[in-house]
Amino acid sequence: MYQNMMTHVSAGNDVSVCKGDSVQLSASGAVKYNWNASAYLSDTTIAAPLAITSESTSFVVTGYNAQGCADKDTVDIFVLPLPVIVLTNDTAVYRRICSVTGQWQ
Repeated sequence: MYQNMMTHVSAGNDVSVCKGDSVQLSASGAVKYNWNASAYLSDTTIAAPLAITSESTSFVVTGYNAQGCADKDTVDIFVLPLPVIVLTNDTAVYRRICSVTGQWQ
């Protein structure tokens, strides 16, 4: 009897985050996981590690089924630059109103 020993691992959808934000990765389809880029992950051996990176990074997860067969998938984290905020001097708006008496107030 033939058993399908293949496993189909998913690393989840690609994500865009602002610089300085973290993102929860989420792999599925296996019983054991191993992620690359250990310096950026909270744990490389779980399905859903926390990723913290200041630049766009591709994370590859290898997943293993109970028989030890492996599959790989990649998720890309795109780090967006922080918005630039330009502050200028305050501007006061003064509105003169003509009263019913014809005098400017």
